[in-house]
Amino acid sequence: MTSTEAQTVCFLLREGWPGQFDDRKTAAYSAFLLGHDHEAIMAALHRLVAKGARFVPSIGELVGEAAQDPSLPSWDEAWQALQRAMKKSPEAAALAHLEREAHPWVAAFLRMVGWQTLRNTPFWDPDFGPLRLKELREAWVAWVERAESRQRSGLPVEQGAARTALTGPRRLDPLTALRPAPNAIKEES
Repeated sequence: MTSTEAQTVCFLLREGWPGQFDDRKTAAYSAFLLGHDHEAIMAALHRLVAKGARFVPSIGELVGEAAQDPSLPSWDEAWQALQRAMKKSPEAAALAHLEREAHPWVAAFLRMVGWQTLRNTPFWDPDFGPLRLKELREAWVAWVERAESRQRSGLPVEQGAARTALTGPRRLDPLTALRPAPNAIKEES
């Protein structure tokens, strides 16, 4: 966002809402908004007006509203897409279906959870199915929060899943404890 665009946003904030919006606030808002996308901030202002916001939004509210992705599916929409993907036979077909038909984050979530794990989880079990579905929903909500945080930081959304696969727990080799360390072997002369 350029300084002229930031001044436009400040003008809209000053004239669009009642209350004091002096030169100090204009300077503070301009300084904070310079690193953000002008179109996203303008869309956030429009959404705040549509929601009926009565007071001048804080910088945090404005930036937070700009970061919201309206195309991100709700849990119910993601669950429907995951159910359709579980019916696909090879994992590659399920992922291709999700990438084509759903939000890309649903496919990324499936890669993180694992297609086979999802298919083998008893979601329709009368005793423990609702619990497994609740756990999956909680995992989705937590994953979306982490993905949004990564996206705000400029990191790839799926970085955490790939890193976990590389640094997860490993099986210990019981014989390594019996072997002497390489520098502990003394040569006899």
